[in-house]
Amino acid sequence: MKRVLYITTTTENPCDGVWKKIISNLVAYKKLGFAIDFLFSGADGFYIAYNYLDDDEERIKIAMINRNFVFYAMQKYIKHDYDLVYIRKPHGGANSLFLNGLLKKIRHNPKTKCVLEIPTYPYFKEVKTVKLAISEMLLFVSRLIFKNKIDLITYMGEKVDTIWGRPALQIANGVDLDEITLLREQLTKNSDTVELLGVAKLAFWHGYDRLIKALADYRGDTKIVFKIVGDGATELKRLKKIAKSYQLTDRVIFLGPLYGEALNNQYLASSICVDSLGRHRSGNIYNNSLKSKEYTAKGIPFIKAHLDDSFQDNPAFIYNISANEDPIDISDIVAWYNALDVNTPVIMRNYAQKHLSWEKQLRKITEKLGIM
Repeated sequence: MKRVLYITTTTENPCDGVWKKIISNLVAYKKLGFAIDFLFSGADGFYIAYNYLDDDEERIKIAMINRNFVFYAMQKYIKHDYDLVYIRKPHGGANSLFLNGLLKKIRHNPKTKCVLEIPTYPYFKEVKTVKLAISEMLLFVSRLIFKNKIDLITYMGEKVDTIWGRPALQIANGVDLDEITLLREQLTKNSDTVELLGVAKLAFWHGYDRLIKALADYRGDTKIVFKIVGDGATELKRLKKIAKSYQLTDRVIFLGPLYGEALNNQYLASSICVDSLGRHRSGNIYNNSLKSKEYTAKGIPFIKAHLDDSFQDNPAFIYNISANEDPIDISDIVAWYNALDVNTPVIMRNYAQKHLSWEKQLRKITEKLGIM
């Protein structure tokens, strides 16, 4: 059986979107016939789970002095030869300084292929804090040493052939279709109210303020309600202040973080979902958000303001907004929605099944590296 070692510094949290994406990746690797070893952060330290997702899973806490030494400490826990080692770009801290030693240990088997994932590329304008800036500086220095041990860099963004002088492969976010159900088979249209729903760990690049300002200018007959699910103290405070300044507190509703059935009820009540509307603010008009793939699998039309290569054929269930600070026309969005085929949810689900599964994305990697 093929074996993959998946490495991330992301902390285990079943309610976090990034964590759910990682688990969906691992489920897809299992479906592709891989045994999985998984290094991850728990609430009380780092763990290695051998044979993750199998009945004989063995989970061991990694002994170390400090979280920044996990890649150093991890070296003595390598007990298998791997066909593939997949490393999600370290986020925060000084872990990258010890990545070279870990890769050296892993690559004692010349057949092992090592992949580094950069979730969004380029990402430099997303670095907004001193702590992250220091972490990125350490990564910049350490990559000069470890990059030649990387066979492939996967990324999401505008197509490039190389990153850091290494071969690069553009991939897209996918979904686990076994975990996401179609919410309805037909649209409810031409009603008195249209509910817009944005679900995000709020940041400036989501651009929800653009939609709030558009609501302030809207003069149509249809009542528009914009519900925002998620947290992110700085951006949430800013958005609430903007909504209050436009006297929109009855039409811009902040629900905070929601999960499970409570979140699903909001999806069921929504007419249109909202993907990022401000990615251009981080210097990148390309994005491959997980949310848009989830919206597609659920069968909810959505709006976005970036280029996404997963939707190159420009399907009718997406309304594209300009990737700048131009005003948004709510009336035009309502007209677009009312003109959609009533069977759009089923059309979207079929699209997701054909194009957006994680297995399809991971096969790009294994085929590129010759792991069959």
